[in-house]
Amino acid sequence: MEESQTRHAEDTDTLNGQLWITEWIERGKRRVKSYAGASALLFGLPPSIVLVAYLALRWQYMTLSYLFSFAAVFLILLVAPYLIWYYEAELLPTFRDDVTGIVASSDRTQAQSLVDRYSSLIDRYWWMTAILASTPIPILMAWGGPFLREYGLFGVTDPLFWAVSVVLLWIGAIVGIGFLLVVVTVLTIRNIASLELRIDPMYPDGLGGMSIIGRYAIRTTGLFSIGSLLLPLQLQYAAVVGPPAGSLIYVMGSLYAVFIGLSFLYPTIRISQRANEIRQRILENIRDQYEELKRTAGEPRAGADLANTDPVTEQKLTRLRNEYQTYQQVRLYPLRVSIIARLIGSIILPLLLMTIEFFLQTTIMG
Repeated sequence: MEESQTRHAEDTDTLNGQLWITEWIERGKRRVKSYAGASALLFGLPPSIVLVAYLALRWQYMTLSYLFSFAAVFLILLVAPYLIWYYEAELLPTFRDDVTGIVASSDRTQAQSLVDRYSSLIDRYWWMTAILASTPIPILMAWGGPFLREYGLFGVTDPLFWAVSVVLLWIGAIVGIGFLLVVVTVLTIRNIASLELRIDPMYPDGLGGMSIIGRYAIRTTGLFSIGSLLLPLQLQYAAVVGPPAGSLIYVMGSLYAVFIGLSFLYPTIRISQRANEIRQRILENIRDQYEELKRTAGEPRAGADLANTDPVTEQKLTRLRNEYQTYQQVRLYPLRVSIIARLIGSIILPLLLMTIEFFLQTTIMG
């Protein structure tokens, strides 16, 4: 695993710049010998200290459900920056290497250039999506007086109010980068689909090689779905504050759900449609060859000349029929058991968190 991480980290040097989070984690790894450890120390520990101080100083305001929500926030702070590093330093370089296996040889360089081009969007536009995702935070803090006071934050005169606000803005920035990663995945696969795909019926995945796309898409979905850990805290906020701030929470949650679906469904459906188009073209070509061979051999279009059978022609016809059936039967939608399991996990996580939050609230109110 360590050798794989090192190799892919070196591969990213060929791309058009790295996100500063990735660069800092790469440098930190040289000291702590672990990418996850470097991420936790550099990006997880400082905001976690702020939240621990808040919990300790305002412990009398804490409830079981609120502590559950905060545990999820801690997990995001510790894990999310590492997942951003993983996407840029591991997942993208791996896909860049693997995608050459499903495009025509004449398009392989162009396919890798497409990956490079869209991966550069992360470093160039992270700040834009970070600002967009963080913008609701000040609005929610301004409207959330009842919720904040209930849990020990007392407005602009309270130093902890500002410290927690900064942490929330940082989380918003991380979430914004997560949205950008989904956009990069969608744009990359959309443009890969415009190239000449190579369907290989003998590819070990049994999907003509399309599992390369499915693996890239579902891992993006899995990384992005960690944002669902924020749902319990958001639902608590909406329940206490009500409209219009609560409505903003539900709009944000709906947008997040759309992007979770988009991160997997659009890339896989698009690549499947394109692969089916190419397969139909291949099948038509095989049919044309089959009919042309029968014609030149003097065989009737339907049936066979029973009096004069040419063994060589028959062998070629059999080969064409077998090849036709092979291409016709290969499944081109990039779903395998492992991919389906990850997809179900990405869907279940937010549902599970909402269920736990519901029962915690019910227990407390009861």
